[in-house]
Amino acid sequence: MTDYANDVLVSTAWVQEHLDDPEVRIIEVDEDPSLYAEAHIPGAIGLDWRTDLQDDVRRDFLGPEEFSALMASKGVSNEHIVVLYGDRNNWFAAYTYWYFKYYGHWEVRLVNGPREKWIAEGRPTTTEVPAYAMATYTADEGDEDLRAYRDDVMQLANKAGSNLEQFNQQLMALVGTQVIPQLSSNLRENVQREIISCRNAYTGRVDLSLKPMFVNYNRLQRQFPNSLYNSMFFHWQPEELSMPKEESGQQIFDTGKIKPMQLD
Repeated sequence: MTDYANDVLVSTAWVQEHLDDPEVRIIEVDEDPSLYAEAHIPGAIGLDWRTDLQDDVRRDFLGPEEFSALMASKGVSNEHIVVLYGDRNNWFAAYTYWYFKYYGHWEVRLVNGPREKWIAEGRPTTTEVPAYAMATYTADEGDEDLRAYRDDVMQLANKAGSNLEQFNQQLMALVGTQVIPQLSSNLRENVQREIISCRNAYTGRVDLSLKPMFVNYNRLQRQFPNSLYNSMFFHWQPEELSMPKEESGQQIFDTGKIKPMQLD
């Protein structure tokens, strides 16, 4: 583990060595919660980020009492070393890692690799759901230094000298001059719609009639290899999606979605 951030990550080998360690609780949190039932690390507890880790009424994080009750019901105590993993490069495992840190549980680790890595390495899996005895768990009130709210982000953006409206104007001008004229009419309309959607997200306005835009990122990179459109204003997040095709039959929709880049 010499190359690891020892207070954050553990290797898959370390996890296998501690499968029977009573001081360790392994938890799987997947973006696709159905994966847990198909196969998981022996002894791993399954959490559903939609039903277990969200308040159904407020659509917010669980409060300390609710989080304490959840952990206790799963057999997790304050003394356990919690090890988290999941699909999609530990996307929601990292989300749950933050949860534990926020509520004062410092002995928590992420597996250095998602469930796909564990399976690809031929390590043991099971479909059996563990039955741990009820535990005692008491969450802290929540470390607000680890949480940022919308007003915090807006204040930081303004403090850094970022003018959101100016940013929006620059973005629209850039895409309008460099990208949109070279796109098909179908894709052009989607790009313009996405710009409006991004602008609304930054300024706090929501238009539910807008649909997300999905594009072939590799194609955009080939068309605009040196464009600021790729390097400055957007970042790429792969999505496993089945997309329609243009009328010409040339596939322009692919496994990806363009989203607005975070402001520094």
